[in-house]
Amino acid sequence: MDSRSIVHNRTLLSQMLNNKVYCKVLYSNTPSAGETGILSAPGSSGTMNDSLFNYDFLVIVFRSRVWGWCMKEELIFNHNQYGSSGVQTGNLYSTVMPLYNSSTLATMQYYFTNGNKITVYYNSHYTGDNHLYIGIVYGYKILASWGW
Repeated sequence: MDSRSIVHNRTLLSQMLNNKVYCKVLYSNTPSAGETGILSAPGSSGTMNDSLFNYDFLVIVFRSRVWGWCMKEELIFNHNQYGSSGVQTGNLYSTVMPLYNSSTLATMQYYFTNGNKITVYYNSHYTGDNHLYIGIVYGYKILASWGW
């Protein structure tokens, strides 16, 4: 989207976004040719390179098929619900996305623990060509109030 002409109180949207929001890649999982994504099998987990509690919201990128040909992004707003020690004390999140052949839906449940881990709880497709995996986790921090 071209946001060069979108303005609020004579301030360009692009300036507001660039100056008010900080983004950091917390986890990245790009498989090599012929490999499946690491965060795909139930029980698999990944460690973030920063605490999730340092961010106001997350964007999680899910991918399917080798090399991530299909992609879906999911937004999690409430950082108070990331969880502390497991499914019993945190939230179990769920995503559904079509796989490469578009006639199959994959379902994944995942949760956050200890402020820096993401774990797959359930995955309906985690082997073979059409596997579903977590590709990237972005953390976003709002640096100042929007003033709206």
